[in-house]
Amino acid sequence: QIDQLNPGLDPKPEGLHLRTPQATLEHFIKSARGGEYFLAARALNLNLLPVDLQRSQAAELAEKFHYVIRQRIPINWGDLPDRPDGQTNRSTTEKSIAGTPRRSIEFGSLEIDGRQIPLILQRVRVGDEAPMWVVSAATSENIEALYAAYGPTWLNRIMPEWAEQRVLGVKIWKFAGLFVFAFLCYLVALLIYRAVAWLVGRSDAGWVNELGDKMA
Repeated sequence: QIDQLNPGLDPKPEGLHLRTPQATLEHFIKSARGGEYFLAARALNLNLLPVDLQRSQAAELAEKFHYVIRQRIPINWGDLPDRPDGQTNRSTTEKSIAGTPRRSIEFGSLEIDGRQIPLILQRVRVGDEAPMWVVSAATSENIEALYAAYGPTWLNRIMPEWAEQRVLGVKIWKFAGLFVFAFLCYLVALLIYRAVAWLVGRSDAGWVNELGDKMA
């Protein structure tokens, strides 16, 4: 139970569906994929961020969190409940207790400086509104640290958008890099071969000249 959620943002848009854990994560990922980071941020609990900073930083935090999830967290949608109470429909699961609504669900974790940072969806209720699921305030507070540890490298940032597309699960720029590396190895080997052949050809020793003839 909380008094307010993200008071620095505009009122919740009509039709926003965050009633189940699966719906919340789907909303976040689909909105972020479409570049609507401010809309995606509605799935984050930003209450630990100063109210005057929530609006200016919401979209940036959503973009960074989406990058980390996309690169590092394989989401198992089958294990993510699509019920408002957070329970699964499989009675044999060890992650739910029959008849007891769940208050939080961990959908992944990452390590920073030797400690595990859990990524948690939390069920909250704002005033008299119906309960909803959001990325927990503690997880949202760690977005900057997660991005610093798992965000794009300098090489990733300079790559054009087409090079980030995947073929057989591998980014295009990695395939291109493999061919470039192989070509450079060939050039280096050819240069070494030519240099050795030239040095051998300048020798006065007969056996060395014979070796040079065989190399040629």
